[in-house]
Amino acid sequence: MADSDRTGRPHSGPAPGPSSRRTGATAIIAIGAGTALVWAALYLLVLPRAGDGLLGTVLGLVLPLVLICLATALARALHQARAELEVLKAQQTAPQVRPEKTPPPRTSDPVPLSVSAMPLSDPQPALPMDPVPAQPLALTDLIRALHFPETQDDAEGFRSLARALKDPQSRQVVQAAQDMLTLLSQDGIYVDDIDGALPDAATWQAFAEGARHDVAIGLALFQDTPEAEKCRRQLHTNTVYRDTVHHFLRRFDHLITSRLPDLDEPAITALTATRSARAFLLLGAAADMFGPR
Repeated sequence: MADSDRTGRPHSGPAPGPSSRRTGATAIIAIGAGTALVWAALYLLVLPRAGDGLLGTVLGLVLPLVLICLATALARALHQARAELEVLKAQQTAPQVRPEKTPPPRTSDPVPLSVSAMPLSDPQPALPMDPVPAQPLALTDLIRALHFPETQDDAEGFRSLARALKDPQSRQVVQAAQDMLTLLSQDGIYVDDIDGALPDAATWQAFAEGARHDVAIGLALFQDTPEAEKCRRQLHTNTVYRDTVHHFLRRFDHLITSRLPDLDEPAITALTATRSARAFLLLGAAADMFGPR
């Protein structure tokens, strides 16, 4: 295997420099001149003449010398072209770069869930220079953003999603949910299609306040569904999928832990009926978050 330099460029020896090219050209000229002299000597001393006069001289001496000169010039031109090609190859060889995972696009502009993107396990944290809204994100906008736009024409849903993505406290959970729902859709899983009643507000509130063992069974409603089984297979075989699931579960768990204790029953019902909450129930069941099957 050929050695490589520090940039990763394959190293096949030094490129031919001007001095080496001059040496090769001189050798070709010398060979051509020597061949011409040998032929002239043979013609004059050994070979029989084709005849007397100009025709014999042209055919016997001048024409071969002209052909030898042309062949020498052609060999020199080929040698120079080959040397220049070697230099060009040495200058244009690209370094062998190890392929990286292409990261997903991040944007504050609302995008439909049907857009395919590879998710990140951790979104970019809020930076100090990020624009901070003049007022905290309204609960109605957060709930609407966690449910995501119904259709391409859902202008209000897109406005709520845009507001949530600009809010430092809401952006991470919304992005994590968006990544997760996109990944589920790539497997043909849409949480709206999962049959079954949703947990009531009291169960969610007790879970958020720490009574997890006592109410976990009330959240494990999707545990035996075909969708949950498909998610389990992905969790066991796909590292990117597993990281994305765990990141989303942590983000949504933090949201309900911090927000639900202060909400009334209608607000809890609205928030936990969103697509993000249904994804939390599905993936929590697949990851045995609510206890083993």
